[in-house]
Amino acid sequence: MIILGFQAGFDPVYSRGVLGEICHDSSAVMIQDGKLLAAIEEERMDRIKHSNKVASLAVSACMSGNRIAARDIDKIAIPCIESCADAYIRRVFFPETNEQIKGVRELAHEIFDKYMGFSIPDKKLVFVPHHQAHAASAYYCSGYNNALVLVLDGSGDIFSGIACSVNDGVWKNLREFSVPQSLGEFYLCVTRYLGFSLFDEYKVMGLAPYGNASKYKKLFRQSYQLLPEGEYQILGNLEDLLCEAGPRRRKGEPVTQYHKDIAAALQNALEDIVFHLIKYLQKETGHRQLCLAGGVAHNCTLNGKILYLGLFDDVFIQPAAHDGGLALGGALFVHYSEEEKKGKQYQPPPPLEHVYLGTDVDSNDTINNDLIAWKDFIEFELESDISDKAALLLAEGSIIGWVQGRAEFGPRALGNRSILADPRPAENMSIINKMVKKRESFRPFAPAVLEEYAQDYFEIPRKNMRFPFMTFVLKVREDKRKLLGATTHVDGTARIQTVSRKTNESFWSLIDNFRKRTGVPVLLNTSFNNNAEPIVDSVNDAIVSFLTTDLHYLVIGDYLIKKKNIKSKQFLQTTLSVPSFCTLTQSRKFHSSSEMSWLWELRRNYDTRSVLSISPEAYRILSQADGRTPLNLLFRECKINREIQATVIEEIKTLWASRSIILTPV
Repeated sequence: MIILGFQAGFDPVYSRGVLGEICHDSSAVMIQDGKLLAAIEEERMDRIKHSNKVASLAVSACMSGNRIAARDIDKIAIPCIESCADAYIRRVFFPETNEQIKGVRELAHEIFDKYMGFSIPDKKLVFVPHHQAHAASAYYCSGYNNALVLVLDGSGDIFSGIACSVNDGVWKNLREFSVPQSLGEFYLCVTRYLGFSLFDEYKVMGLAPYGNASKYKKLFRQSYQLLPEGEYQILGNLEDLLCEAGPRRRKGEPVTQYHKDIAAALQNALEDIVFHLIKYLQKETGHRQLCLAGGVAHNCTLNGKILYLGLFDDVFIQPAAHDGGLALGGALFVHYSEEEKKGKQYQPPPPLEHVYLGTDVDSNDTINNDLIAWKDFIEFELESDISDKAALLLAEGSIIGWVQGRAEFGPRALGNRSILADPRPAENMSIINKMVKKRESFRPFAPAVLEEYAQDYFEIPRKNMRFPFMTFVLKVREDKRKLLGATTHVDGTARIQTVSRKTNESFWSLIDNFRKRTGVPVLLNTSFNNNAEPIVDSVNDAIVSFLTTDLHYLVIGDYLIKKKNIKSKQFLQTTLSVPSFCTLTQSRKFHSSSEMSWLWELRRNYDTRSVLSISPEAYRILSQADGRTPLNLLFRECKINREIQATVIEEIKTLWASRSIILTPV
């Protein structure tokens, strides 16, 4: 049986339609007879962070990569309660109308017809409750027969989480957490108070170790109650308490010690509540294995501390624990439900060993064709031993983009779409931030360590434990903290990834070659992207990111790639286009009854706050850009004077670096 898991909004990429707000982190997953074939988040394809658009590109990639036709798909799993989604659509988006509004089922049929190019028989649609999908994604990927499964997030359907006991595939619901109990919303409230936004919660987690939790521990303790039997209550007064303590931080303002102390107290409060909950649930069920999913499960600091508590022998965090993983859980839940209907005895699946489940960069020949297209911008050479060559460059201090095989599923780059560096010099943290990431200086980078040596560098509770998904923050051994200066956080911890030769031969070989040269079996590993884009997916994505950052080298497959000395004239032989998620606008601004000026802007349809002012010359060029006409001809057609062409090219380069335009070599 082939099952498509489908987590997505209902708007196409070019639309700002409100129906897209019904979800975030669109994704598609394909499984066959319980085997995971492909898992892709739409953001990797449409290049919109946390894309909530129709997952048409992800679905197409899952199907084409496995030669699956529409007729081959037996079930389509959609992770929501149908009646809840219908009520939400009506309440939020169409509150004033008495017209018959399409429900989620009708919308699903419509988008498959319109955007996927094929129709779905109604009997193939299966709706799986949001939190059941989260729970299934964790349990069925864990490899455990018996486990406590805990889901904690912002909200979904009408809950903010569930707790289940599962024994040999038989589920028992222990409790459901109401939306007012949402730990995701609790954390997000403070995230916004600290001047960050939705999806920035991980920044607050990274900020917390710089603070003193005890300063505001009592304040946070006034915002929740720990009740008998592991219950808890969020009192809803946190925002008022915070505003009494100090003013909100506005976005872009300096991060002070006060903000660090608030972040630390928030992290402490979250841990206090979750520890209270799991201690009771573990005692109640007797389970020695724990599975976690939901957005809160991406709090790697919390996960590490749960592991160190010793309540559980094993803890599994679903690597795509956020809503992007709902497609995975929905598909797996439908598979095992169908098996049960057939009277088949439950057979536990093997543990999830890796998440290299996305699109493939293919062979060196295919890569070569893509590289040739950029020959005016890059030099490239096929290496006989790319792992050894790259290890030498890393040991000499270079920072490298590393692209191999299939892309990772989930929010972490795990060695196939990574930026890599020597983990020893502490200054590499600031160097990478300046060169590429353009992000807050307090956020740490992760160490990727050969699993054979992990115990020598990190405090691991039990021998031979594996951490392949970068989901746990663990203590760095005290004698190794100074050595791993670029990956050890201020509190002596690190978000560890153990690398196995079995699951990623090329990445393992690279780190092993680095070990042979330096004696250190560890590399600094961070996602290959700048601050304006999702993690790179294709060869072209990687080249563009390389050319618009200060990375020293790029490796794709067995190719070593360097930048040429790029001059402005080289951009004359490129074509331009505006991404489908952007719109050019021209408007008049009135200053008084007698004064008026024109505004030329480039707007992102999915974010009303994202507006870039552009020059009238850039507006004229982009208005005529069709992705086929070279820039030199556009200059001529738009009658752009030679005197200002260089200025316009610099503006175009800036727009390209922010991923607001697409630039392609002729």
